[in-house]
Order: sequence, then C-alpha cells, then structure tokens
Amino acid sequence: MSSRRRNGKLASCEPCRKDKVRCDHAQPTCSRCRKRGLEHRCLYHPAPLTRATHIGSGRGSESRITSRRSGSSIGVPLRAGYLGPINSITIAGDGHPEGSVAQSSSSSYADPSREVEELLECLREFPLINGSIHEYYTISQAAVVPAPFIHRALAEIEVTYDAITAENLRQPLSEVAATIIENTRQPFDVPPECDGNRFHELLTGPCLRLEVLGLIYALAGRSISFGFPYHFSRSQDGTCSPAEISQKMLAASDLAIQVCKSLSPVNDLLLWLVHENLLLSKMLQGDSSSVTWHRLGELSTYIFELGLHREPGPDNETTSRPASFLLESRRRLFAGAYQLDKSFCSLLGRPPRIPWRYSNCRMPLDVSDEALGSETSLLEAQNSKVDGNGWSVTPVFQRASWIRLRFIISTYREEILELSLQRSTPERAKQLRDVSRRCAEAWELLPSHLHYTPSCWETKLPISVKLMLVISYLTYLHNEFLVQKLLVLDDSERDDGYVHLATGASPALISVSSAILTTVLALGKQQEHSVDIRRDFNWIILHYGFPSASVLVEALQLQAGPRITQSTANNNAQSLPTPMPPPTLPNRSALLRDLSVFIFHLESMAQLDQSNRALLARAARSFARDIDDILEPSPGGGLSPALGVEDETHEEEGAVALRSEQLVRIHENEITDQGSSAGDYMTTLGLDLDFGLGSGLDDLAFLDTVDFTATQLPDQFLI
Repeated sequence: MSSRRRNGKLASCEPCRKDKVRCDHAQPTCSRCRKRGLEHRCLYHPAPLTRATHIGSGRGSESRITSRRSGSSIGVPLRAGYLGPINSITIAGDGHPEGSVAQSSSSSYADPSREVEELLECLREFPLINGSIHEYYTISQAAVVPAPFIHRALAEIEVTYDAITAENLRQPLSEVAATIIENTRQPFDVPPECDGNRFHELLTGPCLRLEVLGLIYALAGRSISFGFPYHFSRSQDGTCSPAEISQKMLAASDLAIQVCKSLSPVNDLLLWLVHENLLLSKMLQGDSSSVTWHRLGELSTYIFELGLHREPGPDNETTSRPASFLLESRRRLFAGAYQLDKSFCSLLGRPPRIPWRYSNCRMPLDVSDEALGSETSLLEAQNSKVDGNGWSVTPVFQRASWIRLRFIISTYREEILELSLQRSTPERAKQLRDVSRRCAEAWELLPSHLHYTPSCWETKLPISVKLMLVISYLTYLHNEFLVQKLLVLDDSERDDGYVHLATGASPALISVSSAILTTVLALGKQQEHSVDIRRDFNWIILHYGFPSASVLVEALQLQAGPRITQSTANNNAQSLPTPMPPPTLPNRSALLRDLSVFIFHLESMAQLDQSNRALLARAARSFARDIDDILEPSPGGGLSPALGVEDETHEEEGAVALRSEQLVRIHENEITDQGSSAGDYMTTLGLDLDFGLGSGLDDLAFLDTVDFTATQLPDQFLI
C-alpha cells in the first residue's frame, strides 16, 4: 500500500514526483513507469523531501566529500590545450606530450551515471526536439554549427531514442549511460584525413558523446523558444508548455556542460555546446544576466584554450593543421563568438573578452553548409569558387555570408569600445572619425546583394534572408550612431562644467537616428504578417529603437525649448550657461508620425508575456507624454516633467493607445511606399548622412527625458 501525503492524498512515485507529472499510484509500479521502462525506479518514498540525519562520525557527509575528492585525485590528466609560441611549458621540456600537462580534473562527478541517465531521460521528448531543430535549420540564416552535422547527429540519436523507449527495452538506460560516459572520457581527436560526410561517425552511434546530447538540447531549447514547430502546444505527455520545455532544455544543457568539463579536455564539440547554451541563456535569462555573462567568459576561455584564435600554419608551429571542414567550422565559431562578444560588451559597457589584437584567425570562406558536410574534394571545389577576399563569386545568401559580414562590422566595434574607455581628447575625436570612415568604406566593399534596401520587402526572398539584411544594416547604422554619440559627448564637455543636451542634436546624430528608426518601423510592418520575426523584432526594437527614438524625442523637445540636465541645474542653479541653439528639423511631422508608430509597437509588446513588460509599458507612456508636451506645451511654458506610474490613470492609458492607433493609420495611409529608403528619408530632413562604424557606451539619452524611478531597469538600460 502506498503512503499518503499530509493532506491525505496518495503519494506519487519518485519518477513522477521529480518530473512533476500525474501518477496513477498503481502497485507495485505505476503505468507511466511501466511504459517508460522504469520499473526498477518506481518507488513510493514515505518522506521524499526529508534529509537523512547522520549521528556520531558523520560518515554520510564525509563520504560525499570523499566522493568529490576522488574525482580530483584520481582523475585522468587533462590536456593543457593550445600553447602559445612563448609558453614556458614547452621550453621546460617536462616530458608530457605536446598540448598536455600533468593536471587532474577538479571533477564534482566522480561517477556521473545518475546525471547522464537524467540527460538521457530528456530524450523522451525526441520527436519534439527533432522536429523543432529541423524547422529551425530550415529557416535560420544565423546558425553557426553547420546543418549537415546536426541533421546526421539527430538521425543517429533517433536510433538511441528507439532503443531506450522500446517496449522490450532493447538497451537499458544504465548501459547506454555507461557507454556515453566512456566515450566522453576519450579525447575527441579528428583525423586530418576525415571528411565532413563521415564526421558524425566520431560522435554518434556507438561513439555517442555527452557533448552532442547537450548540443542538441541547447538547439532544441532555442528552436522551441522561437516557436518551432508551429503546431506544438504541449510536450509528448501533455504536461509541459513550450516555455517550460525550453527551460528544461537549458537545464539539461547546463548539466551536460558541467559533466563534460569533468570528463574530457576541451574540444570542438564542447565549444559548440557552450556557444549554443550561451545563446539559449541569452534568450531565457536576458542579455544582462550574470549567468549569461559568465557563460560568455567560459566560451572565450575555451576558444583560447583550444587555440581557435590562432590560424594554423608555418607561423604557428604549436598546432597541427586540422581537417579542411573542421578548420572552416572553427573559423565560423570564432567569428560568431567574436561578434557575440562585441554585442554583449557594447550593450553592457564592458571590455571585450575576445580581443582581435591577439588573434590572427582568418574569416571563414563564403561556402555552404553542405560543402562542409561533404567529401573533401567537393569542399575544395567550392573553395575555388570564392574571390580573393573570400566571398562567393556567385551572389548567394548562406550562413557563412552573414557570419563574415557581422564579423567585419564587429572589428570596428572593438576599436570604438577601446576609444570609448579613453578620456575625451581632440585625438580621440580624430580617431573616432577615422574609424567611421574606414568602416563606411568596408561596408561599401561588401557584396551588393548583402546590402539592405527597403525594396527587399517587395521581393520573393525568404523572410529569414530579409531579416538578416535588416539586422546587418541596423548593426552597421548603430555603430555609426554610437560614434556620433561619443563625438557629441566630447563636444558637450565645456569649461563651465555643464552637459549641454542641445549638443546631442547634431545633424549627423539625428540623421543616423532617423535612419535606424525608419528601418525598425519597416521591419515592424512585416512582423505583423510573419510569426518568424516577432521575437527578433522584440529585441531589435529594444536594442536599436530605444536609443534612436530617444535622440529624436530629445531633438523635438529642444526645438520646443532648450534645456540642460536636471542634475546639473540643481547643482548650479545660480549661474546657468547660455543655451545652445535648438536643432533644425525640417520634416517635423514625419518624425512625429514615426515616433507615434514606435510608441504603438511598444504598447503592443508590453501586452505580451515577456520579462520587459513593465519597462515597455512605462517607456511607452513616457514617450507618449513627451510627444503630447511637444504638440501641446503645458500652460506654464516649457515641457512638463515625466510623471510616475502612480499618476497614470486608465483613461490616460486608453487615450494614449487610441492616439497611437490613429497615428498608425495616418502613417500607413501617407507612407504607402513601405517607407522610403533611409537615404531618401534623410534627404527629406535636409541632413547630410555620413555613415560609418563605431561604438559609444552612453547610447540612451532617453534616460534623461524619461522618469524610470518607479521601476527597476535591467542592466542593459543603465550603461
């Protein structure tokens, strides 16, 4: 007879309790455990949450400590990884093989059997995992891990899934776990003569490794978060929503990383796993999450440890040249991680973790994923179809193209990050303008088919290609925005000690801000018709829309009446400086329409279930209030201060929403050509647009005009 809980209800068996699913309480084993082949684990614990009490010698806790120690004292020596040309280990001639050192693993998993079995349990969701990843790779243009490697790995893992879920349990879970552990303990070496079409044989099937399981789980978590597959509403047993499954995949990939670190030296598979786990953590826990930031540090550490930052060749004698497909895959990973690092660091205002000055890794060639997963002869044939700069001679949209493009933009972002941390001097301003000029030249040298134009929305290109065109263009424009922001901050520092916000309305800054906002709104029109880009649009409007819109609102406010920062006014109330002249905005009505549409998007996003709901709602109200003050100044003259949330009534919120919807209709009726190109829009404003690449850290002057004191802002809005 099974025990009862304190409330008198029957207790669930341990597997059902841990999985938080309904148990039928059948004896001696429940039906769910029988179907899953878990009869040996179907136990009814009388007090499952009660900890065992150890009296006297305390052997229980001591054995646990001993278990942890055993992992570090008996561990197999792990390789030291990449050793630079001036390392002391090789010079000392310590007798260890090249690339290794007498170092034991600091493992917390002396026997990771239970953890690996838990990871195998996640394969119960394999039909969902398989379908979501396949749909993701069908649409995504941004994946770093080549598609053939993932597709072939999934096909082999399906065999394992069938073996552990069969009614007759062809292979016990513990046996599969033991095989995976033994495989993972072995160094992952890829023979130089290996082809891409046989690569999966080294990591799946009888050679299945834990890194591959973790990689698949991380990819599945992202795919499900993006909404793949479209027909999915619940997990296989009907108990978990997509959000819960994504969290489960994140936890599984986290556990896989921890176990892999204790079993095997760093290898290419672990880097792929950490990279995909970082992207999943970014989606679920936020860009400013401490966990996400630490995972980025882990990725950069592994990149240097494996030597991906150094190109193998005559000048790098410490590493041998890997197989051709693996070398290209490493270049892709380095370029993708480098771009991701610059994105995080510019967002958070922190120094880069993967500096280019210590790297000489070449950009990946503009070849297809299929070429990497084919025979060496086919890969070499496609390698011969690129020009001297590494671009495909045939205009084509493929993942390598976007990796290359974003990497090029990121190299200039790193220069600006470095300049942003220096003191403001005339020399710094000169260097910023030089970066802007060189980046503009680099952008013009890109293949023309990779340049965004508003007319792309009228073509039959896949929505994923259009999205990457927009993202790449916005990244480029945002770099110029950050350069101009730094230049404005330099100009605003006067001898009187004031920060003159009027200088923030420089023509170049207004121009690039308008171009960014126009592009964001053009994407906003499309996201209403395509679920594929809704999640992307959410972060695009936060990363690019907020800074540009804040500059434009400030310019409109300054045109209504120049002001200085409130904090400066309080500290220097007796001697105010002569205000700067307000900016010139010829097409004021067009700016107001665009900003009203932007507010409408913020309000729509705030109604969705996401972590930034409070911020978006408050920002929408503050932006709308600023627009109201610009259109109808307060009777006292000058702009009214931003009100707190407590002062907002429901009637005011309804009026704001109604006004936004009306202005959206005006916008759609009057701007019927999908919004003219950014250049045409700037011409309308009568402003000279000088694009370039750069970065600045104080990219939210929006905070000077919006009162967010009643809510806690995420870190990314406090830089």
